[in-house]
Amino acid sequence: MEKVVISGSLSSYKIVILDKNDAINDVIFGGSSSKSIKSNIYLAKVTRVEPSLQAAFVEYGEEKSGFLPFSEIHSDYHNNTKTLNEILHGFYTKQAEASKESEDKLNEQDEGIDDLTAIDKIEFSLDESENKQSEMFTEDEKKDKKRIFIQDVIKTGQYLLVQVFRDERGNKGASVTTYITFPTKYCVFTPNNRRLHGVSKRIPDQQERQRLRNAIDTFGINGDFGLVVRTAACDASVQDLKKDYDLAVEHWHQVIEKTKIMKVGLISEAESGIIQSIRDVTTKEAKVVTDSEEIANLVLSLSDKMNIKKEHMMIHRSKDVTLFDKFGITEKLNDLYKDRVNLPSGGYLIINYTEALVAIDVNSGRLVNEKDVENTALKTNLEAVSEIANQLRLRDIGGLIVVDFIDMEEVSNRKKIELKMKDVISLKDRARVQFTAISHFGLMEISRQRLRTGFMESSTLKCNHCNGTGRSFMPEMTLDELYQCLEFEIFKKKYTKFEVKTSFQVESRFASYNKQKISELCKQNGIEFTIIGDPEMKLDSFIMKGLDKESNAFVDVTKFNGLSKIDDLHGGVNGWVGKRDRFEPNAKRNNKQSSRKSQTKIGLVVSSLLKVASIFKSKKKEDKFSKKNKKNYNPRSKTYDNKFSGKKHYNGRRKR
Repeated sequence: MEKVVISGSLSSYKIVILDKNDAINDVIFGGSSSKSIKSNIYLAKVTRVEPSLQAAFVEYGEEKSGFLPFSEIHSDYHNNTKTLNEILHGFYTKQAEASKESEDKLNEQDEGIDDLTAIDKIEFSLDESENKQSEMFTEDEKKDKKRIFIQDVIKTGQYLLVQVFRDERGNKGASVTTYITFPTKYCVFTPNNRRLHGVSKRIPDQQERQRLRNAIDTFGINGDFGLVVRTAACDASVQDLKKDYDLAVEHWHQVIEKTKIMKVGLISEAESGIIQSIRDVTTKEAKVVTDSEEIANLVLSLSDKMNIKKEHMMIHRSKDVTLFDKFGITEKLNDLYKDRVNLPSGGYLIINYTEALVAIDVNSGRLVNEKDVENTALKTNLEAVSEIANQLRLRDIGGLIVVDFIDMEEVSNRKKIELKMKDVISLKDRARVQFTAISHFGLMEISRQRLRTGFMESSTLKCNHCNGTGRSFMPEMTLDELYQCLEFEIFKKKYTKFEVKTSFQVESRFASYNKQKISELCKQNGIEFTIIGDPEMKLDSFIMKGLDKESNAFVDVTKFNGLSKIDDLHGGVNGWVGKRDRFEPNAKRNNKQSSRKSQTKIGLVVSSLLKVASIFKSKKKEDKFSKKNKKNYNPRSKTYDNKFSGKKHYNGRRKR
């Protein structure tokens, strides 16, 4: 039986889904530190239209402006003379008429339809649902749609009803859409999006699919509205589907009523993260275990809505062992923070996060039992595929992922890897995943939909010392930096004595590395120098103080903080500014910053003029390089290869 283990409280919780073998299927972290506004509905006002981006920026009640792509703007908002309330009221009246017609049809539905065998549960993905967009537009409408630009149909100051579909990330504001969706346990109602209507493609049983199609046909859904049946509805009765659908429609009517106020801000807040998570990951037979009374009460109060049996709800009250330790979860969660993942036969994966992508390297490790290199590579890669799919799901890694498999010579072996990747991803992953064939260099590119904030992002912070690199300067590098700082400050002739506080590692290396060099420098200028080891100092950092000639007191001169200085170049932290974070008066600092800005502007103008001038250069050099690129193109591997001469290779066989 599947288990849903919940630890924490309503404000900060961890949800772990275990399969029947107690293996982790999914991990969800939530709380105040990972506050999400995804799925919230707002009344927004267009503040800026950007033709270059074909998008608009909207004010919707949060600090940062929302980003609204033109493709996410419903056609009813295009140059419409009607007010927002009139547009939404049109949606309301059409749906109300359709709902009345559905009541009689539902009563006539044959109850024997529910006797069909339901397939195993597969989680729903909206992107994998049946999309009939191509059938909804005629050829003329498609041509007209291509000719429309956002600056022609959307105006500044226009009011829109929007929903957040992507949370804020870093400096980027939230992404919003005018296509509203209301997800429930069994379906997703789209009141103004006729393109999404049907049954999720993740339900493979054709008989079950037809049963669900027949069921939603009885609801009398207007042609302007959409309803997607989720995979959780496989064993649901028609009455349960109708009840779920009516709840979504009622929610939509409440939203329309609230928009009559015409005040920018929140209209409808999405369900709390814990309710969404439990609703989407649990099944009817799932066993829910928690160590919190308030979470247990919440689940019991919403058991009918979440489709959870009350007898399957359990509370863990033992003080001898924690809930996660009882199911062996703690150690498994700790493994998710490691960059190394071991494989059953001795191989291992290395997972590295970067700004642009996530890189996964496959290594054979201790696996040496196979007959030859090809079999070793194949066995390791097959094991790696299963573990990669598992790690992508558990860590919720989204965006671009590049996997470096062990090189295999035989094409048939590469095909085995690709087919297995397709099977394991489609089996459990709710996100939309696309991947390429293994390239000439043994690389596979994977694109995975980001369902929520990633596991690492929601539970960790970037290290403020190494700036997230995981590395620090060697003691020798730190001492070289110390010498340069000392030389610079001695040149000012403001101080008679210097005291340096640093880590014990740097202090111990000082005697054998550059003590003589620094001593000679200080002796030539009549300066006293002292270096002190401090256990509280970081490995590659130091603080230099100088005895001022005028005040005859020690003042802070320079601070070096290793790789974390990268973040402090512009403005500094706690009064430190500059490359080595020297203390300077605020007025002097502001003057320097303003002069830097003016220099930057001049530099940009000069560089742009140089780029324009390069366009008018003779075309001879350009032709030369284009020929060279064409020459280095290898048509067999479909890659550019600087070692390829351009000559045809016949591998010892010539045409007769």
